[in-house]
Amino acid sequence: MSFTTCKESGTSSAVQQMTGTIRTPGTSVLTTVTSPLSPAKSNRNLIPYPASKGFHEQIPIYDGRARSGHHFMFSDENFQSLTQMPLYRGGGVDLPFQSLVAVGYTLGCYAGTNGPILSSNIQFVILLGVPTS
Repeated sequence: MSFTTCKESGTSSAVQQMTGTIRTPGTSVLTTVTSPLSPAKSNRNLIPYPASKGFHEQIPIYDGRARSGHHFMFSDENFQSLTQMPLYRGGGVDLPFQSLVAVGYTLGCYAGTNGPILSSNIQFVILLGVPTS
């Protein structure tokens, strides 16, 4: 399974058009953003994510199934420990067809030739279930 978070093609990338800078793989010209919630309204530790991942960066697929020992329940505690969850089959492998997943992403907006373009930039995937054979 492949996810594209920021299409890059030499000097004509949307990132360059937006910033005037050529982006190299693994680096980000966009800033890291956090939730707009103020600490006074929430006791959560906010997790910063880059606005988008680089074109060649791996999208982590966390195994959130109960059988992995880390049943993901969408609680504050689960999100705080997300990066400690095991990767599906150690990482770098495709998910079975018709798997049930939750996708974490950031939204971006940039100027296109025909108006604003909204991009959903995948940050991580949580595997919730796989089909039975």
